[in-house]
Amino acid sequence: MADTKSHLKRNVAIGVIVVLLLGFGFWMLIPGAIVPPTPAAGNSTWTLIDYTTREVVGDFVEISVYIDDQDIDETSDIYSLTNFDEVVTSDDAEDVSLDLTDVKYAWVEIEPDGEEVYSNNFHLYIGGANFDYTIEVYHLASNISMTNINRGNMSLFGCSCNLTDCTQIGGDIYPGSWCNGNYTMALDVPLWTTGAPHCDDHWDMEHCPPDMDEPDEEDWLITYNERSHRCEAPLYNPANDDSKEYESHLEQITEAFALKITFNGTINCTDGSGYQVNMTIMDELYSEPIEIVSCGDSIYVIFYDPINFNPKLYSFSYEILFGDTITWSDIEAGRLTIPKGAKACPIGTFTSLNSICQCD
Repeated sequence: MADTKSHLKRNVAIGVIVVLLLGFGFWMLIPGAIVPPTPAAGNSTWTLIDYTTREVVGDFVEISVYIDDQDIDETSDIYSLTNFDEVVTSDDAEDVSLDLTDVKYAWVEIEPDGEEVYSNNFHLYIGGANFDYTIEVYHLASNISMTNINRGNMSLFGCSCNLTDCTQIGGDIYPGSWCNGNYTMALDVPLWTTGAPHCDDHWDMEHCPPDMDEPDEEDWLITYNERSHRCEAPLYNPANDDSKEYESHLEQITEAFALKITFNGTINCTDGSGYQVNMTIMDELYSEPIEIVSCGDSIYVIFYDPINFNPKLYSFSYEILFGDTITWSDIEAGRLTIPKGAKACPIGTFTSLNSICQCD
């Protein structure tokens, strides 16, 4: 891996439209893991690779393929599956071979029936030539733990109901601005999981090591530790895309991993307001794959690229400044739908995986 930050694979770009002109044809992949294709000797083929483990999984992970059934002129028509014919239905990816030389557009759907551990996802191609394509697929984490660290004094901060928080000292409530500072948020996955572990051919749970109470080190690291085989990643489904615009990162995905930071009142962007909150992602070496969106009493920290937790937890740093009236109430990790590209409130449906604290 070229990047020194080993837990974030920068060689993968999610939510970016790429068009490669090759003289005799070109291709496009949106969104999803972009891996340069190679010209095919015959028909187009698709190789599926687990994003975290790098295993080839097309021998048991299925895809469906849709090709355009009419002359599509409007860009928005490309993103409606009603304009396409399903020519491959739930076949193992390694068995699919199609001639796309006379095809204008083609959609490939990952895990159409949801039978395996990988997330349902869509990828769009422009035809005109045949290639051997590679797609990275995602086994999402079952849970995310959070540790929010104040880098000024290295103390842990949760929410206003936590007596170790800067907003409650000796039972007294202090201005939210007392919480101003630089923080590091550390995210991690369960080190032990009994749901969908990776073992044996096709990760058939019936053939996992039988003694789960005393697994050996290899079993634990590979089979049960989610760091070794799970991740968080954005997904795209044209049926859930209400905006049909594709300029920004969030317009090119319809679901993503996100943190939801909830405050004790509606956020106000006016300078000097007691309910003003300013949050900035800090990274001196490279940009984190994060968009910050404010909506009502919440800030959403949305990850538009995949992240993994192997070999160590994932972390990012940020600065946050509060008005004197407002303070945080909770921080949750979960999945967020983004049907409108986060251009309007409410953004979508947030499904919480975990909370940094539970306030009564």
